[in-house]
Amino acid sequence: MKNSVLTPSLADSMVRVTECAAIAAAKLVGRGDEKKADAAAVDAMRTAF
Repeated sequence: MKNSVLTPSLADSMVRVTECAAIAAAKLVGRGDEKKADAAAVDAMRTAF
């Protein structure tokens, strides 16, 4: 795809942001507070961006 908007650099950045969100949410798994886990993931994504 020559006209692809998804460059290797952008793809790497998206992976890094997703990893940060997953790690932040994983710390709260099993604690019964889905909203807190979601908030942690969102905060981590915002920080990574």
